[in-house]
Amino acid sequence: MKSTLSEPIVFQQAYDLTQWYAQRTPGFPKTHRLTLGDRLEHSLFDLLALLQDAAYGKNRAVVLSKAQDQVDRLRLWNRLAR
Repeated sequence: MKSTLSEPIVFQQAYDLTQWYAQRTPGFPKTHRLTLGDRLEHSLFDLLALLQDAAYGKNRAVVLSKAQDQVDRLRLWNRLAR
């Protein structure tokens, strides 16, 4: 994704991470692809939505708190995926 001045760097990095995982989760073993792979992808998409809301919406502190919770979940799913 090309850098633009209007998008925060954290959004760009989350976008890149989402693309990276989207390319790799199909390679998970079938037993984990449908559970862990889907959780990872859905969590990443949810994080992107939260970061977009924080960048362009109101109540940034509340939204960023929810985004931090999502990042904590992603850390757990990532540890399990390794």
